[in-house]
Amino acid sequence: GKCVNHDIKLSVIHSKKRMTYKEVNKILEENTIPEGYKKYADNLRLASELADLLYEKSIIRGYVDFGTTEPDLGYINNIINSVNRKDQHKAERLIEMFMVRANVGIGTIMYHAGIPSIYRNHGEPDEDRLNHFLELIASLGINLKTNVKNKNAKTIQAIVEELKGYPEYRVLATKILSTMDKATYSSENLGHFALALKIYLHFTSPIRRYPDTCVIRALHKFYFHPENMVPEKIDEYYRKYTEYAIHSSEMERVNEKCERMVDKLEFAKYMSNHIGEEYEGMISGVTEKGFFVQLDNLIEGLVRYDSFEDKYSYDEVLEMVKIKDKLFKLGQKVKIRVLDVSTTERQIDFGYVGDIDEKETKKTR
Repeated sequence: GKCVNHDIKLSVIHSKKRMTYKEVNKILEENTIPEGYKKYADNLRLASELADLLYEKSIIRGYVDFGTTEPDLGYINNIINSVNRKDQHKAERLIEMFMVRANVGIGTIMYHAGIPSIYRNHGEPDEDRLNHFLELIASLGINLKTNVKNKNAKTIQAIVEELKGYPEYRVLATKILSTMDKATYSSENLGHFALALKIYLHFTSPIRRYPDTCVIRALHKFYFHPENMVPEKIDEYYRKYTEYAIHSSEMERVNEKCERMVDKLEFAKYMSNHIGEEYEGMISGVTEKGFFVQLDNLIEGLVRYDSFEDKYSYDEVLEMVKIKDKLFKLGQKVKIRVLDVSTTERQIDFGYVGDIDEKETKKTR
């Protein structure tokens, strides 16, 4: 699993087969070979073996695998008809590990050659936010065995791995992510905390990310034409890439906001066909107006306090609320009923039905 050498070549990709994650996972996880995949099966298995080695080495290095999932939306005739969790399998891991390795290889060459580039940086967690998170999970009765004195990547990794043993991790993952600043683009290399890498950039997706295109253009300009490595041209590209990195980071934030709004709209459309139905979920957030409940498919709805017709006491710091004599807090499993949906407001209202049997809420550790 150790990279012994790397180089960059001008090349043309000749795609031999259009593969899908679903079909490749049949080979890697079920040991069945779909039609048209037989000639590629051995190489895919070997690639997966290498991906596992790269993953093991990344864990030793301090890579923090948050294990978060995204919603998988299904449509029939452009109308949403299903919402599920998109879990990562072997094929997805294979692509991720190879992509990271390619990005590291390119970044390392460019950095040490002094070629202007756009790096992907991720800083350390904010200490105050991290301390608040630790206080929050302690209030939930979770006593960590991890020594949190040194808040480095290995510590965060250990906290995450320990918390994965609790059912509440599904909602706590979002909370621990919020202790960290978002990854950003920069013409300066500052390293990537979550990946535990000293040099990292994005290179593998030039058809959908502008920084990747900038990296490839710089390679053409300087790596394959070293005669351009003169101070005035290097300074010119450095100035341009500083501007492009700031713009790309801003556009990424706009894109993510847009994506969240679209997901909320599609969730509302889907749940509008399920008004009156009951579901089991987990409290994922507590606000001054009500508490959010996340269903297994990641759809969230708000249980408003005024739906209880009782007085309540809200604790903003520990994110919990006491309604009459009952306490509601993060990670608590509850049963809800879909009361109302507004697609214009992208809003789903749930009603509290009751708690789920305590036996089901016990820790898995």
